[in-house]
Amino acid sequence: MAKITSCCVALFLMLAAVAAVPRRFNSIKDLPTDTRTLLYWFAQNVKIYSNEIWLNFDPSTGSFGSHYYRNYEGLLETLPRGYGYYTIGINNDGSFPDYVLNADEENRTRIIIRVRRDNNRQADRVYITRHTGNHHDSGYDSSQTYEVTVNVLQELARLSLNEIQRSFIVRKTCSFPKNDGCWCSDSY
Repeated sequence: MAKITSCCVALFLMLAAVAAVPRRFNSIKDLPTDTRTLLYWFAQNVKIYSNEIWLNFDPSTGSFGSHYYRNYEGLLETLPRGYGYYTIGINNDGSFPDYVLNADEENRTRIIIRVRRDNNRQADRVYITRHTGNHHDSGYDSSQTYEVTVNVLQELARLSLNEIQRSFIVRKTCSFPKNDGCWCSDSY
């Protein structure tokens, strides 16, 4: 009986760990259209060296609406020792360029980064997500949380702002259902 209980507990822990690993965007073609502008801005504000992401700003200072993210709801995997999560999103302090402010009318899209605590400018993971509600204090929607690979950031960095903005004009189709419509994707 004790062996069965131990196996059930081990299986539960394994499933819980897998559930906390978000799906992944591997190509810009995978990105919902309304996330591209914020991710484009982010790609323009980092340098990538051998899969290491170096930020041009320190998220611990509140730059670009960033703040420490505690991951209470278990949205992301448990942090390894020496790492922390920060969320980045549109704020009202005027730090984002107009093209970012105008692209997310609902102001619900956020970037979450995993950084080294001994160097807040070095990230090794990037995620895109959305608030579940209209208020910025609402939680994040696990069904709309994705890891963004270094390849996607590099693809975005190679594009011009005009190419990103044109991607909003392309015929949109719903690919990620949400309560009040969908995140739109297209055939970019």
